[in-house]
Amino acid sequence: MSMTLRCLALLVLLALSSCTFPRAVRKLQQNETNEAIALLQKSVDHPTYGPGARYYLNAITINRERDTETWLAASDTLCLLEAEVQQLSRKQLVKLKKHRAATGDIRQTRENLQTRITDQMQEQGRMAHAKS
Repeated sequence: MSMTLRCLALLVLLALSSCTFPRAVRKLQQNETNEAIALLQKSVDHPTYGPGARYYLNAITINRERDTETWLAASDTLCLLEAEVQQLSRKQLVKLKKHRAATGDIRQTRENLQTRITDQMQEQGRMAHAKS
């Protein structure tokens, strides 16, 4: 195969892989979660969409699992993702924001999750109820 064809093939593969994340988000919006998971897993190492893919995979885990330990691990992951996204370029942030996977989205999910963790731990008696 000539060098030109190899370069062209590589460009096509890169173009297709960058389209995977937006397709995954559309699948989530259509409640096709299993298909979305497969597409998100292909995007986790993408320089722009990787953090967004990991965010959505984490969100899926949060909604599927109900145990506190899983939620605590997910909360830690969200903290790391939030810090990672803050290091991205403005152009990358715009792309993630378009798909609702930017810093504010991650922070809101983390805060909501922390509230769920606190509520669940109180219900299980693993944490004292706060007095009003």
